[in-house]
Amino acid sequence: MCQEGEKLMLSAEQKTLFEEDGIIKLPDFLPMAVVEPAVKSAFEVFAEAGIWAENQWLLDHLPPTNQPAAGSDLVKGTKNLRATRNLVTPGVLELMKALSNGEELNQFNDKMQLLFTRPNATSWTVPATIWHLDTPRLPSGSRPGVQMFTFLNQVEPSGGGTLVVAGSHRLLNDNTFIRSKDVKKRLKTKPFFKDLLNKHCPDREQLMARREVVEDIPLRIVEMTGQPGDIYLTDLRILHTLANNALKVPRVMATQRFFTETGWSEMMEGHAKSRAAAETPRD
Repeated sequence: MCQEGEKLMLSAEQKTLFEEDGIIKLPDFLPMAVVEPAVKSAFEVFAEAGIWAENQWLLDHLPPTNQPAAGSDLVKGTKNLRATRNLVTPGVLELMKALSNGEELNQFNDKMQLLFTRPNATSWTVPATIWHLDTPRLPSGSRPGVQMFTFLNQVEPSGGGTLVVAGSHRLLNDNTFIRSKDVKKRLKTKPFFKDLLNKHCPDREQLMARREVVEDIPLRIVEMTGQPGDIYLTDLRILHTLANNALKVPRVMATQRFFTETGWSEMMEGHAKSRAAAETPRD
């Protein structure tokens, strides 16, 4: 277990993996001294919502649903949990800085976002919808920042953990500003993504096992699974989505986005130019 104040370093192998895949998992990284209060605070909100008592979930009274974000309305109180802010430890910040060429990073907001998905499927499959990107491609082709994910309960395979396409952050860095939705449109024309983003693609389960190379970049789907204390770090350019929860317990994760100052400035400048171009009258 990593201790607060310890100088943490990523291995050369981990750095290479992050550059190539855009995602790394660091098991058992966060100290229990910050994890346990965050978990306790979250489950107090679940108890107030009537879905947790005596160390067990109380979900049978809820109507069946197949909505991707099923249950988020039950846990709105978790948005203000101060204890989750402490999950962003100095060690986490140090690692993300190391992955950002030593640049300081700024949090997207002052609260971590809770990711909650109650059971919403009888069987699990790779979704065709809600795949998205949180940031545009920048003219410099650089990484605008890093995102942190962690767990407030154990999330097992098929349990609703976030899905990402490892390697997708390396595509379409064409020295131009490309809005997120346009990145997705262009990805749809490429092998692998033609199937991934097509709801009529049969046998979607096989997509998890596929290993495809597009423009010399290896691609694969990664399902985030783990337990409290584990973290994932991802490149903000990576394609990702919500997943169905085919198990009997909710998925409870927390996330926060971090931007470099240069990445944020370049992104804001690109958005401003894009809006100005859209507003310019055409002859």
